Amino acid sequence: FQNTNSNIVRINSEWVTTNEFSGFKNLLSHILSLGILNDSLNFESVVFAAAGPVTSMRYCDPPNIPWAIDLEEAKTFFSDYKSFNQANLYLINDFIAQGFSALSELGSSSIEIKVSAKGNDGVAPEGTIAIIGPGTGLGKAMLVKDQTTGKYIGVPSEGGHSLFPVCNKEELSFYEFAAKKLNISELTFENVVCGQGLSLFYEYFESKELKPAEVAKIISDNNDHPVVGLYANFFARACKAFCLESYATGGLYIMGGVVGKNPFLVQNNIFKEEFERSNTMSKVLKSIEIRLISNQESGLYGAAFYALTN
Repeated sequence: FQNTNSNIVRINSEWVTTNEFSGFKNLLSHILSLGILNDSLNFESVVFAAAGPVTSMRYCDPPNIPWAIDLEEAKTFFSDYKSFNQANLYLINDFIAQGFSALSELGSSSIEIKVSAKGNDGVAPEGTIAIIGPGTGLGKAMLVKDQTTGKYIGVPSEGGHSLFPVCNKEELSFYEFAAKKLNISELTFENVVCGQGLSLFYEYFESKELKPAEVAKIISDNNDHPVVGLYANFFARACKAFCLESYATGGLYIMGGVVGKNPFLVQNNIFKEEFERSNTMSKVLKSIEIRLISNQESGLYGAAFYALTN
């Protein structure tokens, strides 16, 4: 990315599969070998956004990657390249990066999912912004505005690993099926509302194993398939719980590959009705605006925007 008059402009990007590499340094070596960088460039900042809890802003041992990410290792690696001699290096949670993308140009071009109800007293339009995204797992984060500086502070979350609730006998039946299939005693939100969840839902209804992409193709051609309804219901529940926990009066942004590539999973009444259903907090939930960022490079944009504002 290039900083042009305090706006970020994407110059280049490259997609690689993390688990193809034996370690963090091996991944960095591969990226630099692609030729997308050159010695005439002088980098101001490098941001690593890792899918896991970050310790002391320098170390992350992601649950879904077989090796750790150490910022000190990156500093040593980049010291051999003059383009990075003056660069600031940052390590943040991947959903902090996703969150900051909502403040970039992607936020203004996002898709409206649910408009906030009008006339609700006590709603703070500049309140906490909640970020949620189903992909390989389920990521969450918050953006909280510093009232002194006007800047947003990213607050990480590992709430995707919290226990998943069921509300009736049919849902309990799925719960028992999925727990047995995954050979675990307790389901988390991350087990259910993610790419793997699509496969679990399909096998539950059809008694046939398919990859998530195959299920997505089937349900995209048939939005009435029961997989759509169950996923919309469960994902709405995850969104509702997170918005109540964070008091997200500033809105909810949905990211990630599952819903970003299949927006019909949230563009339906099942999602809206389940999100707003509450014996005590329905008024608050109706006041929360929900938007979808479908751009699959949102994490890159957010990482760049984080560098720009730090």
